[in-house]
Amino acid sequence: MLFRFFLCSFAEACAIAKAIGDTRSAKALFLLVSLATFQANAQLFGNVNRNNWVKITDLQVETQEWGTRDPGVRVRMFYGKEHDSVVVYQNGVMSGNFLTHNDRITSPRLVLRDEKGNIQSIDSFWVSVTQPRDLYYGSFATTLSMHREYYPDGIPSRVCYKKITGPDSLVIEWSPEGIIRRKLLNETEYFYTPDGILSVKCSGNDSVLYKNGIVASVVNDTMVLNQLVTQVRNYSAKGTLLKESWFKEGKPVAVWREYNAEGVLVKTTKHPALLKVPISNEVAEMPYDEIIAYVTESPEYPGGNYQFEKYIIPELQSVFSSGDVPFEGKYRIHFEITEEGKPVYLSVQGENAANVDQVLKAVFEKMPKWKSGRRSGIRVQSGVVLMVDVVER
Repeated sequence: MLFRFFLCSFAEACAIAKAIGDTRSAKALFLLVSLATFQANAQLFGNVNRNNWVKITDLQVETQEWGTRDPGVRVRMFYGKEHDSVVVYQNGVMSGNFLTHNDRITSPRLVLRDEKGNIQSIDSFWVSVTQPRDLYYGSFATTLSMHREYYPDGIPSRVCYKKITGPDSLVIEWSPEGIIRRKLLNETEYFYTPDGILSVKCSGNDSVLYKNGIVASVVNDTMVLNQLVTQVRNYSAKGTLLKESWFKEGKPVAVWREYNAEGVLVKTTKHPALLKVPISNEVAEMPYDEIIAYVTESPEYPGGNYQFEKYIIPELQSVFSSGDVPFEGKYRIHFEITEEGKPVYLSVQGENAANVDQVLKAVFEKMPKWKSGRRSGIRVQSGVVLMVDVVER
């Protein structure tokens, strides 16, 4: 009789309970049915040696998409109950994501990867609300603490340490061979030869050029008669001034002077004199990222989120309880709802995610159709992020 309980519906469980005179709640019998069904379904995905519990922590639906100054980078925002999620796409491939709350980044860092999975860059954030905040990707307030870039083989190409306010405190760039090419320290910029020898030092409006580590010339940009001009001073190997010249927009102006090795003036050359020009009050227009309203009506599972969780939790418990690999941890499942409402699985992130990738794809292939998302009344493809916790019972 107990074996029959495992195969019956809730209504049948009630009838059986009445027939045998059992006054206990039929709900308890139905729980046995549900457990047996879960165990039977789990056999479809491999040998079950665990009994993991899956809890949905958030269901996020796409609300916006916008572009950046890089034409190949698109950014999508997903609205959730606890946190919003922002996903970065490079040339159509998801390369990274971070969490936000009240338009402020709450993730400690963002890792961008290329199509082969190689790390391209790592951005680290100060997330404290007590610190000044800037805009990241044009929409989210945060303060960037460090930016790191890498070559495809994993060699660092650039590192940038950020001050809480003001300019960068330190920037270092390397060649693919690991040789320093550029350094910015306390607003002073250093450039190096391919061999790593200092060649140029820039500070404010001054630039110092080196030859074999010795000052060869000094370039200074300054305002003269309401116009920007450049003064160039060339020196000998012993540090003696040899030549003094002036440029405006790359053209010679004013009087040039040349000296011998003892510092005696030996030649003067007259170029067009500088004439005073009126002060310009033009204001440059700052470029902004393009923001596109992507979804005005979010996609919806038949019956709403409650019915979706009722459907998906047993499926996920079967997936994350199969095989010999421990699946405990947090997972992010990305999928899309097409214009016709068909769910399309995209990817999963988390510990041992690769072991359930193909099984999850099968789960979404048999999922019922959704009500598609809409933009201004027109059906559009919409992204969804499902965040789950897997714990061992």
